Order: sequence, then C-alpha cells, then structure tokens
Amino acid sequence: GEPVRGARAGSESDEGEGLNGDADRPRGPPLLVEAPLCLPLPGEGLRLVRLANLLSIDPRPFDPDTYGEEGEAGSSAAWETTVHWRWASTPQGTIQRQSNARFVRWSDGSLQLLLGADALDVREIDIAGEHSFVFARHQALIQGQSALDRKLVFHPASLRSRFHRRLAAALDGQGMRSTKVRATTTLADPAKLKRERELLEEQRIRD
Repeated sequence: GEPVRGARAGSESDEGEGLNGDADRPRGPPLLVEAPLCLPLPGEGLRLVRLANLLSIDPRPFDPDTYGEEGEAGSSAAWETTVHWRWASTPQGTIQRQSNARFVRWSDGSLQLLLGADALDVREIDIAGEHSFVFARHQALIQGQSALDRKLVFHPASLRSRFHRRLAAALDGQGMRSTKVRATTTLADPAKLKRERELLEEQRIRD
C-alpha cells in the first residue's frame, strides 16, 4: 500500500505555547517513518472474541495441498473445531472469502455459530466502557483501526458436541496438573524427630 510519511508525535498546537507554558522546551527532530497504509476497518460488525480452549481460528487461507498433512493425518477434535476459510471465485467472476463457519440469528433472537455439524451458542456483551481497540502493528508504529464495543462469548450448544468434548478434555487436563503428587526430601530421620518431640512433651509434663 502507500507509505505513510512524516508521522510525528504531538499536534500543530504544540508549536505554540503549551498548557503548562513549556513553549521553550527542547524538542527533537520530527520522526519520519514509512509503513504500508492499512485502511481502517469498518466499525459496524467488529466484535472482540476470546477463544480460550473451545474454538480456534486458522488465520491462513485453506490450502488443499497441505490438507492431507494438517487434516487427515492430524484428524482430531482440534481440527474439527477450527474455523477455516479460503478465497473462491463466484459465478459472476469475483473473488470472495468462504468459510466452514457461519453465524445464524434465529427467529427468537438467539445467535449461534454453526461449524460443520456442530453449533455454539453465542452471547453478545456490551463492552463500550472497557475502551478496547484494534490496531495494525508495523515495525516502527501501530496504526489505530477501530474501536470495539461488543464482545462475543461462546458456549457449547450440546453436551454431545465436539466443542463440549474439547472443553471437557481441557478442564480435565488442568485438574490433572493441579493434583500432581508433590515429593519432598528430608535429611532428618522422621522416627528420631518423633521420639525427640515425645521426650520434650514428657519433660514438659513432669515440670
């Protein structure tokens, strides 16, 4: 994209007298940077999502040449609960993004994410007061893209779904890690220490 040139901290009003009267404060030269121009994202429709152990999103477009090694060879709940996408041609000759996942808003107002044969219940939460933003990271700067005012929270729609099995497996793994037996090593003789405590207790009683 087009480079952004002449970016610098501060504003034109900084050239005059500051709020604290520090117009004579020494200033360095302007900071000149070059970075690809990322067009701002449309604010409508952007949502904050925390995937945790329930769902994954592959940021790379689906490649059928590598599916054998990534999909069939590694077939698992992780692959089946991952959102994939690809570029595809439409009958009109245009290129559009296709995905194995889609959102559905039902007549009762509820929202679900359909992924393969499974579904996730989706809850929308207002986070306008949390001041969350999207930034594009460049080598020398970050570029603001959009504010986020809604968050999506996912829950398995069925106890028999792949999503529930994956979440249960993750929780079981955490439980196993937290209940490991801890071994300790001592150089003292436990029987001797016990006998010494008994002798001290007998001495205390006699006194």
